[in-house]
Amino acid sequence: MEPLRAAFISPGIGDGCGGGAPFFRFAARSLGKFCDETLLLDPVSYPVAAHSGFRHEVVRTSADVIASVEAYEADLVIKASGALAGDEDFKLDLALSAHMQSRGKRLIYLDVDAPSRLPLLAYLPQVYLRELAEADHAVVVVGGGFRAESLYRGMGFVRTLRLQAVAAYEGVCWDPATGLYRDVPSLGRNEHSVASLYVPTDPRFEQSQLLLSDARSAGLSVTEPASTSGGVENDQWLRVLAGSRACLCLLRDDVRGFDDNPSARVFEAIFSGSLVLTEAIDGMSSYLPVEFRSEIPKDVDEWITLRDKLNGRIESSLAAARAFARRSADAQAAEFISFVRKNMISYSPTYS
Repeated sequence: MEPLRAAFISPGIGDGCGGGAPFFRFAARSLGKFCDETLLLDPVSYPVAAHSGFRHEVVRTSADVIASVEAYEADLVIKASGALAGDEDFKLDLALSAHMQSRGKRLIYLDVDAPSRLPLLAYLPQVYLRELAEADHAVVVVGGGFRAESLYRGMGFVRTLRLQAVAAYEGVCWDPATGLYRDVPSLGRNEHSVASLYVPTDPRFEQSQLLLSDARSAGLSVTEPASTSGGVENDQWLRVLAGSRACLCLLRDDVRGFDDNPSARVFEAIFSGSLVLTEAIDGMSSYLPVEFRSEIPKDVDEWITLRDKLNGRIESSLAAARAFARRSADAQAAEFISFVRKNMISYSPTYS
């Protein structure tokens, strides 16, 4: 039997590749579970362990990607949104669509930031996405809940899968540089510390500072990233979480109105045993059980109540959180693999 070769095109799965990297690692690891060979194509150079089962090539244009996919003779291609910069990404979507159609196969399109992209797509529909839908390609949406999935279906994508952000568990824990799983920091020693990842360049920074001022007045300390500009990388955020018992999670304005939308950062907090302080979201209990979260305190008195609650959080809460994350992520991986296997070939109804 011929080996099954997959090509995965993304912004990058290595450390330092941004907040979406855990989701891209999840997709790569899922492919590794049923494909014989997987080629990683992205514009960033980073180490990938030789024994990990992955090959890695740096690509910067749509022409680079198509050349690599053709030379590799990929049977399955998954392409993440925003894999290349600017217009090159649009060109790549159309070029991959044509290439896969010529081989009687579907392109699997992966959108890991649906809540921020889809409001724009809902009001200014992108012609190229409609072309992908008309070509009967498939789409996997991470975050955004039912509304995100409905918007894609409204654009003509009849083959859709909606995953929850807890799928990032695999990506948080697996290190492509070593091909091994790494420990996630456990509960820190400071029972009265709240973690916040919002730096001055983040639109939520001012709101977070007002909330954290009340937290300090209630006798809580605050742990924040050392960086004051740009984003916060995953490993830096994990170090912040290691010293805290709670984590502040504020929604971005562009994702309000969507359900199931917390980012991987929320689930990194769960894995570290931190209590997630977040706003109420419809359907939240299906993916973020009540024992791992609490509503954001509204005043100093409520922060004092939270402080007393944190005193009772023990290591058993960490074990429970990781067990929940592992079960949920395994279920998401099984759904993802089943969807990909079912939809990767267009013209072979006997494939299973």
